Amino acid sequence: MVGCHAPSVGSEPSQEPSQEVEVDDVNESELDTPEGQTRVFLFGAQLDLPEGCDAQPAQPMRVRGYQLGFVAEHDGAHLVTLQPIRGDGTVPGLSYVVSAPCLQRLQAAFASAGLEPTELQVEPPSAGRSAPTTPATAWLAPSDRPPAAASPDEVSALREAWTAAGLDTRAIDDAVGVGAP
Repeated sequence: MVGCHAPSVGSEPSQEPSQEVEVDDVNESELDTPEGQTRVFLFGAQLDLPEGCDAQPAQPMRVRGYQLGFVAEHDGAHLVTLQPIRGDGTVPGLSYVVSAPCLQRLQAAFASAGLEPTELQVEPPSAGRSAPTTPATAWLAPSDRPPAAASPDEVSALREAWTAAGLDTRAIDDAVGVGAP
C-alpha cells in the first residue's frame, strides 16, 4: 500500500490529463443527491472509486474548516486525514454520488484502514462563503490517533494524484509546512 492515502479502493490513476470543470455558476440542483444514493468525498492520493462502482461522474468539491493531516499506520506508512481547525481553511477533493453497493465497498475498504465515516458539508471549489453546501460522507482517522509526518515520497504521491485530478495543492503545502517561515 502506498502511504499517505486512503486505502486502495479504485483503479490505478489515469495518466491522461484531467479535464477542468467549470463551477463558477453553482446550480443548487447539481448539489442534490438522489434518493437511495450517497454523496462521498475523497481527498487522499486514491481519488478513484472501486472498479465497477455505480456512480455519477466526479465533481471537484472542497470542505471548509479543515486542514490536511497525516497519521501513522501500523505498517509505518501514513494515512491522510482531515483535522478540524478554527478559521477558513479548505481542502479540495472529488465528490461522487454513489449507489448503496458502492458505498458498502467504500465502507469496507476504509474501515479496514481504521478510518471512520464522517458527514461533512462540501461546496464547489470556487464558491464564496455564502455558497450552497451539500452533505457528503468522508472517511477520517479517529481524533485520538496522533499526528505524524508523511515521508517526501508520500507527499509526492498525494501531490501527483491531486495535480492529475486538477485539484489545488495548496492544502498539501499547508499540511507539510511548505512556505512556512
